[in-house]
Amino acid sequence: MHTKHYADEAVIDKYVERIGHLLKRNPNYRGLSVTWYGGEPLTGLRAIRKASQRLIECCRRNRYDYLSDMITNGLSLKPKVFQTLVAECEVKRYQITLDGTAESHDQRRMTKRGAPTFDIILQNIVYVTRTEIYSHHNYEISIRVNIDKTNHRYATPLIYLIKARHLQEKVSMYFTAVVDLGSNDAGKDSLDADFFAEEEVEWLYLCYENGIRVRILPERVHSVCTVENKDSEVYDALGNMYACWEFPYDKVYSQGESRIGNLFDSPATYNPNASLRNWAAVVDSGKTGRKSCVHLPVCGGGCPKSWHEGKSACPPFKFNYKGKLLLDYYIRKTRAKKPLEVPGAMSQKTA
Repeated sequence: MHTKHYADEAVIDKYVERIGHLLKRNPNYRGLSVTWYGGEPLTGLRAIRKASQRLIECCRRNRYDYLSDMITNGLSLKPKVFQTLVAECEVKRYQITLDGTAESHDQRRMTKRGAPTFDIILQNIVYVTRTEIYSHHNYEISIRVNIDKTNHRYATPLIYLIKARHLQEKVSMYFTAVVDLGSNDAGKDSLDADFFAEEEVEWLYLCYENGIRVRILPERVHSVCTVENKDSEVYDALGNMYACWEFPYDKVYSQGESRIGNLFDSPATYNPNASLRNWAAVVDSGKTGRKSCVHLPVCGGGCPKSWHEGKSACPPFKFNYKGKLLLDYYIRKTRAKKPLEVPGAMSQKTA
């Protein structure tokens, strides 16, 4: 999934041209949402800056809203880079992966030369969240923790470390079970679904107790991911278009029916029925067995690519919804019992 390709001026021109076309052909659209990801997007910062500025100008000219987020390993997210992304690219939300504490993370996510990365990434998060622009504006860093058999025991120490570095109330956290990505074999060490679900409730409780923002209950979803929206597209640095963001550069999915087309080719050659574009029809047909599931409104059927490959994509909520409902109830009751704080009022202490 990693590549050294970066979008050049010609490709960026095609990005803007294509997105402008998609926005204009539907008068009901109010804005554009862009996610920067793939390998490590910050290695292509120059291309991101150029593309962002062009897209932002397009939206302003046509009075569209513009939203942008980034999935990054955080290794290059220094305060100066963060300020550039905010000021020039309007990137407001960042997802950074920490797979447990250093003992675990550095065995899984090292530099090309094998050097550890955990301490650098965590320090970058500390520095960025201390900046005035982060503290006083609506920016967000979300820490993703990938969990499998090799590192699940490091999740709890990571929660306490986030608290020890005074990042509570500054970042959010969430935990996700490791699955295969593209054609790799990452899911070989996956935890049993019931075990992960049980542990997840405990981690969420610890986050709440330590002042770290988490989402307990899932929200209603109307679209599971980009594959269901015909105007949601994934572009790689060469101008190839896909419906799923796990397809680019993958040796199995980067060609053939998985590809919508290429931005440099005539739109007449584009494939509107590229792989996974018919996901809504697949769910409605009952082929996956998800149509009758009571959890469908909060998962949308799960990852279409996983079901396409014959793998269950049921979310942890299916296995721990009772525990999460109880935790949500506990949190609501606990908050209700806290005395109302009146600004400027003198606190009273009793023996």
